[in-house]
Amino acid sequence: MAAGEAAGLYLRSSAPERRAPDVPAHDDTRCEVIVMSGLPGAGKDAWLAAHHPALPVVALDDIRDQLELEPGEGGSAVVSAARQRARELLRGAEPFAWNATNVSRHLRASLVDFLTSYPAPVRLVYLEVAAAAQEQRNRARERAVPAAAIDRMLARWAPPSPAEAHRVTHVVDDPGGASWPP
Repeated sequence: MAAGEAAGLYLRSSAPERRAPDVPAHDDTRCEVIVMSGLPGAGKDAWLAAHHPALPVVALDDIRDQLELEPGEGGSAVVSAARQRARELLRGAEPFAWNATNVSRHLRASLVDFLTSYPAPVRLVYLEVAAAAQEQRNRARERAVPAAAIDRMLARWAPPSPAEAHRVTHVVDDPGGASWPP
Protein backbone atom coordinates (compact mmCIF):
# COMPACT_ATOMS: atom_id res chain seq x y z
CA MET A 1 0.00 0.00 0.00
CA ALA A 2 1.31 3.38 -0.91
CA ALA A 3 1.71 5.97 1.83
CA GLY A 4 -0.30 8.39 -0.31
CA GLU A 5 -3.38 6.17 -0.18
CA ALA A 6 -3.19 5.85 3.63
CA ALA A 7 -2.85 9.61 3.95
CA GLY A 8 -5.70 10.12 1.49
CA LEU A 9 -7.97 7.81 3.49
CA TYR A 10 -7.04 9.68 6.67
CA LEU A 11 -7.79 13.08 5.14
CA ARG A 12 -11.10 11.96 3.64
CA SER A 13 -12.35 10.27 6.81
CA SER A 14 -13.94 11.99 9.77
CA ALA A 15 -13.93 11.41 13.51
CA PRO A 16 -14.66 9.04 15.17
CA GLU A 17 -13.96 6.71 12.19
CA ARG A 18 -10.78 8.57 11.24
CA ARG A 19 -7.93 6.23 10.45
CA ALA A 20 -4.38 6.97 11.46
CA PRO A 21 -2.34 8.19 8.46
CA ASP A 22 0.51 5.76 9.20
CA VAL A 23 -1.65 2.61 9.27
CA PRO A 24 -1.13 0.68 6.02
CA ALA A 25 -4.19 0.38 3.82
CA HIS A 26 -4.77 -1.78 0.80
CA ASP A 27 -4.18 0.28 -2.36
CA ASP A 28 -6.90 -0.70 -4.80
CA THR A 29 -6.56 2.40 -6.96
CA ARG A 30 -6.38 1.77 -10.69
CA CYS A 31 -5.63 4.97 -12.58
CA GLU A 32 -4.70 8.51 -11.64
CA VAL A 33 -6.99 11.39 -12.53
CA ILE A 34 -5.60 14.91 -12.80
CA VAL A 35 -8.18 17.51 -11.77
CA MET A 36 -7.41 21.01 -13.03
CA SER A 37 -8.41 24.07 -11.01
CA GLY A 38 -8.15 27.75 -11.89
CA LEU A 39 -10.02 30.70 -13.31
CA PRO A 40 -10.63 30.95 -17.07
CA GLY A 41 -7.35 32.12 -18.59
CA ALA A 42 -5.16 30.71 -15.79
CA GLY A 43 -3.47 28.28 -18.21
CA LYS A 44 -5.13 24.92 -17.53
CA ASP A 45 -5.18 23.86 -21.20
CA ALA A 46 -1.59 25.02 -21.72
CA TRP A 47 -0.39 23.17 -18.60
CA LEU A 48 -2.01 19.93 -19.75
CA ALA A 49 -0.60 20.33 -23.27
CA ALA A 50 2.90 20.92 -21.88
CA HIS A 51 2.91 18.22 -19.19
CA HIS A 52 0.47 15.53 -20.40
CA PRO A 53 -0.12 16.01 -24.14
CA ALA A 54 -1.34 12.44 -24.78
CA LEU A 55 -3.67 12.21 -21.77
CA PRO A 56 -7.39 11.99 -22.54
CA VAL A 57 -9.19 15.09 -21.23
CA VAL A 58 -12.74 15.49 -20.01
CA ALA A 59 -13.17 19.23 -20.55
CA LEU A 60 -16.37 20.99 -19.55
CA ASP A 61 -15.69 23.77 -22.11
CA ASP A 62 -15.48 21.19 -24.92
CA ILE A 63 -18.71 19.53 -23.81
CA ARG A 64 -20.40 22.94 -23.60
CA ASP A 65 -19.25 23.60 -27.20
CA GLN A 66 -20.56 20.19 -28.36
CA LEU A 67 -23.92 20.99 -26.79
CA GLU A 68 -23.78 24.47 -28.40
CA LEU A 69 -24.13 26.26 -25.08
CA GLU A 70 -22.65 29.61 -24.06
CA PRO A 71 -20.18 29.84 -21.16
CA GLY A 72 -22.11 29.52 -17.92
CA GLU A 73 -25.13 27.83 -19.56
CA GLY A 74 -26.40 24.28 -19.10
CA GLY A 75 -24.38 23.49 -16.01
CA SER A 76 -26.16 20.30 -15.01
CA ALA A 77 -26.29 18.89 -18.57
CA VAL A 78 -22.60 19.65 -19.07
CA VAL A 79 -21.54 18.07 -15.77
CA SER A 80 -23.76 15.04 -16.40
CA ALA A 81 -22.13 14.46 -19.81
CA ALA A 82 -18.66 14.97 -18.32
CA ARG A 83 -19.31 12.49 -15.51
CA GLN A 84 -20.58 9.93 -18.03
CA ARG A 85 -17.36 10.24 -20.05
CA ALA A 86 -15.31 10.03 -16.85
CA ARG A 87 -17.17 6.84 -15.83
CA GLU A 88 -16.24 5.25 -19.15
CA LEU A 89 -12.56 6.08 -18.63
CA LEU A 90 -12.61 5.00 -14.97
CA ARG A 91 -14.25 1.67 -15.79
CA GLY A 92 -11.47 1.07 -18.31
CA ALA A 93 -8.84 2.08 -15.72
CA GLU A 94 -7.61 4.80 -18.11
CA PRO A 95 -5.83 7.79 -16.59
CA PHE A 96 -7.27 11.11 -17.71
CA ALA A 97 -7.58 14.78 -16.81
CA TRP A 98 -10.75 16.60 -15.72
CA ASN A 99 -10.46 20.14 -17.01
CA ALA A 100 -12.80 22.74 -15.51
CA THR A 101 -12.46 25.78 -13.28
CA ASN A 102 -13.13 23.87 -10.02
CA VAL A 103 -12.53 27.03 -7.98
CA SER A 104 -14.70 26.19 -4.94
CA ARG A 105 -13.87 23.65 -2.27
CA HIS A 106 -17.42 22.33 -2.40
CA LEU A 107 -17.24 21.53 -6.15
CA ARG A 108 -13.77 20.01 -5.82
CA ALA A 109 -14.86 17.85 -2.86
CA SER A 110 -17.85 16.51 -4.80
CA LEU A 111 -15.66 15.73 -7.80
CA VAL A 112 -12.92 14.08 -5.73
CA ASP A 113 -15.53 11.95 -3.92
CA PHE A 114 -16.93 10.86 -7.29
CA LEU A 115 -13.49 9.96 -8.68
CA THR A 116 -12.19 8.18 -5.58
CA SER A 117 -15.32 6.02 -5.46
CA TYR A 118 -14.04 4.13 -8.54
CA PRO A 119 -11.27 4.12 -6.96
CA ALA A 120 -8.85 6.55 -8.57
CA PRO A 121 -6.12 8.55 -6.89
CA VAL A 122 -6.58 12.24 -7.61
CA ARG A 123 -3.89 14.80 -8.36
CA LEU A 124 -5.27 18.32 -8.11
CA VAL A 125 -3.36 20.92 -10.15
CA TYR A 126 -4.19 24.51 -9.25
CA LEU A 127 -3.08 27.33 -11.54
CA GLU A 128 -3.06 31.01 -10.73
CA VAL A 129 -1.79 34.01 -12.68
CA ALA A 130 -1.86 37.73 -12.05
CA ALA A 131 -5.33 39.25 -12.50
CA ALA A 132 -4.25 41.33 -15.52
CA ALA A 133 -2.81 38.27 -17.28
CA GLN A 134 -5.91 36.21 -16.52
CA GLU A 135 -8.21 38.93 -17.87
CA GLN A 136 -6.12 39.35 -21.04
CA ARG A 137 -6.00 35.59 -21.68
CA ASN A 138 -9.74 35.27 -21.12
CA ARG A 139 -10.46 38.08 -23.60
CA ALA A 140 -8.23 36.34 -26.17
CA ARG A 141 -10.23 33.09 -25.95
CA GLU A 142 -12.49 32.17 -28.84
CA ARG A 143 -15.42 32.13 -26.38
CA ALA A 144 -14.49 34.48 -23.57
CA VAL A 145 -16.17 33.87 -20.23
CA PRO A 146 -18.29 36.91 -19.31
CA ALA A 147 -16.99 39.14 -16.52
CA ALA A 148 -20.18 38.52 -14.49
CA ALA A 149 -19.51 34.74 -14.57
CA ILE A 150 -15.92 35.29 -13.45
CA ASP A 151 -17.15 37.55 -10.63
CA ARG A 152 -19.42 34.69 -9.45
CA MET A 153 -16.44 32.32 -9.56
CA LEU A 154 -14.33 34.76 -7.57
CA ALA A 155 -17.02 34.93 -4.88
CA ARG A 156 -16.64 31.13 -4.36
CA TRP A 157 -12.91 30.92 -5.11
CA ALA A 158 -10.62 29.19 -2.63
CA PRO A 159 -7.19 27.78 -3.49
CA PRO A 160 -7.01 24.06 -2.66
CA SER A 161 -5.45 22.79 0.54
CA PRO A 162 -3.11 19.77 0.58
CA ALA A 163 -5.90 17.75 2.23
CA GLU A 164 -8.24 17.93 -0.78
CA ALA A 165 -6.67 15.19 -2.91
CA HIS A 166 -4.00 12.49 -2.89
CA ARG A 167 -1.59 15.04 -4.32
CA VAL A 168 -2.01 18.80 -4.74
CA THR A 169 0.21 20.97 -6.94
CA HIS A 170 0.06 24.77 -6.94
CA VAL A 171 1.38 26.50 -10.07
CA VAL A 172 1.42 30.20 -9.33
CA ASP A 173 2.78 32.53 -12.01
CA ASP A 174 4.49 35.40 -10.25
CA PRO A 175 5.29 38.41 -12.45
CA GLY A 176 8.61 38.59 -10.58
CA GLY A 177 9.58 35.22 -12.00
CA ALA A 178 9.11 33.08 -8.90
CA SER A 179 6.70 30.16 -8.81
CA TRP A 180 5.39 28.07 -5.94
CA PRO A 181 6.19 25.48 -4.88
CA PRO A 182 9.87 26.27 -5.50
